[in-house]
Amino acid sequence: VTNKPQHITLDILKHLMIINYFLDVKGQRFSVKTNKKEMIFSLMRDYALDNKECIFVGDTKEDILAAKMNDIKSIAVYYGYGSKASIDEAKPEYMAKNTEELDSILMNFLKK
Repeated sequence: VTNKPQHITLDILKHLMIINYFLDVKGQRFSVKTNKKEMIFSLMRDYALDNKECIFVGDTKEDILAAKMNDIKSIAVYYGYGSKASIDEAKPEYMAKNTEELDSILMNFLKK
């Protein structure tokens, strides 16, 4: 789920050769602006996902709040767009300073 245009997001994921790790990608389409809370909810509904089995990785306060509004856990990454102070205000369940920490958190979450 991203606020970036969907077609650009897909191009980036293909370029990084990680597109195969995603079942679906929800981004902005055309001129219709959708908020992240709705996009997360839509994804969970479309795939009948249990919120207890979901985790959202975000780099802004708004990302973390969107996860909370859908009752799913969040991982804040501090190497993206948002500031650490702003992200921390949203009280994410997990925090990652780098990709190694993100990987560790995700692996531990998947073991549950």
